[in-house]
Amino acid sequence: MRKRLLTSMMAIGLVACLSFTGCAKKTKSTEGKMKTLAEYKGLECSQSNTVATEDEITSFLDSAAEQHVTTEKKESGKVKDGETVNIDYVGTIDGVEFDGGSAEGYDLEIGSGSFVDDFEEQLVGVKVGKTVTVEVTFPDDYSNTDIASKDASFEVTVNYRTIKKTPKVNDEFVTTYYPYVGSTLEEFKEYAKERIVRNKIIGEVWADYVDSCKVATYDSEDLADMKEQVDSYQQYLLYYQYSTDLDTYLEAMGMSKDEWDKKITNLAKDTLKEKMVLEAIAKKEKIKLTDKSYKEDAAILATESTYESIDEMESNLGEENVKYSILSQKVYQVIVDNIVVVADEAESTAASQEAGEQDSTEAE
Repeated sequence: MRKRLLTSMMAIGLVACLSFTGCAKKTKSTEGKMKTLAEYKGLECSQSNTVATEDEITSFLDSAAEQHVTTEKKESGKVKDGETVNIDYVGTIDGVEFDGGSAEGYDLEIGSGSFVDDFEEQLVGVKVGKTVTVEVTFPDDYSNTDIASKDASFEVTVNYRTIKKTPKVNDEFVTTYYPYVGSTLEEFKEYAKERIVRNKIIGEVWADYVDSCKVATYDSEDLADMKEQVDSYQQYLLYYQYSTDLDTYLEAMGMSKDEWDKKITNLAKDTLKEKMVLEAIAKKEKIKLTDKSYKEDAAILATESTYESIDEMESNLGEENVKYSILSQKVYQVIVDNIVVVADEAESTAASQEAGEQDSTEAE
């Protein structure tokens, strides 16, 4: 099952960075190096971010259901749009096979657009076990210039279909996957509202709050470790998101290696500062994780991250990063519990205008 690594966690970026290197190095507690920890109780938040809309609740429930999708292999029936089919195919141009035009046991999601135009559409309605001929024309701007603009034929055999089954979000769903929430759909909706509102509030206030805090000094060893992790993570993103390496990226962006290193240093400082601020708040609030509370919170986190067990999650992320993520949520909750709600800017402006119009009328 594909892991949605802490999808509902506001600390996803930091945890991803910290866990990328497999926790080979554990940074020391750095809260003692803070110069100024700004007041975190009484932060102002817009009224609109203290409520969850029906669309947001529906999206939350849909996402929860999507995390528990199961699949079923079907060796009969006809291919439908949206299904994943396992296929063998051999492509030819003018009767001659070409490089990259053949494969066996390939899983293709129909309607994904991952193959050349009209390829997937021609498989809709084909029975499992049948072999059909698919005719396509490669576009003029196709990446492989040797076959761009050319007509091609593919002999395609449909081996089997894979059907996705998305569970219905009802009382049974709640008791099966989210027993710590309650036993009814209504309880799960209330839980969804709390999570949505918490994330919206933290999304509005946290970054600005961290900016308002001041760091006295960064521990040199911690900063060196963080720079290494951030650099590795950023290069990982370059490869998996853009299929490029650092040298190619730097050349394309007209960026020198020194400029890259400066960027990495700044990102590392920002990441480490956030960690320092969070740990400082936890210390001030006397937030600690006991063995019992850790197991309870880790079990919830594993469920919401679609891990089969705490052990699997710890193996993937590292126990220290799991603990940090849990600590983050507890600190965020302190902030949310002490928020000061203010009118949205648009509402405030409208109210001021209305008051001004009333004053003007009374003056007349």
